[in-house]
Amino acid sequence: MISYMLSNIICETFEKEVGKHQHETGKAMHIGFDLTTSKSRDQYRVCHMYIHAPANYVHVATQSESIDKDGAQHWRPMCHIGYHDSCWRDYIQSFIFQNREELSVFRSFDLFSWYDVVTLSKVECDYLYLLERERTAYQDEDKIKLQQKIKEFNPFNERSLWPRRD
Repeated sequence: MISYMLSNIICETFEKEVGKHQHETGKAMHIGFDLTTSKSRDQYRVCHMYIHAPANYVHVATQSESIDKDGAQHWRPMCHIGYHDSCWRDYIQSFIFQNREELSVFRSFDLFSWYDVVTLSKVECDYLYLLERERTAYQDEDKIKLQQKIKEFNPFNERSLWPRRD
């Protein structure tokens, strides 16, 4: 019940604050979810969710970021949950339901909100398309090539809740 209500709030906020047909603007919604650290050796864990609709279809993608006990930042590979004109709401609800034991509080780039409206770069938008192509590739050869390209560089790793210590 709670996961349904929470996903509804997220979807309605996306539709009101960002909306579809954002190819030209690159507008997207970002929500960070603090994750529990009890089952890991990390000090902090957050899962970023990005919702972006370049046209009528909506990308939903997540990526986890953490700081380990030594203070080093780590980014997990981005998970492209789906790209669809109507099922994107189900993707969000399923994500929340499947991760309900680990989700803690909202975390945004703006400290005073539970979500952000961000502008994705062209490289980030292209990366979402690349993830979708890999997710739906039929031939193993194509899938392997796309996976290699995805591993080369993830532009979303540049977005972080914590300042880099490089």
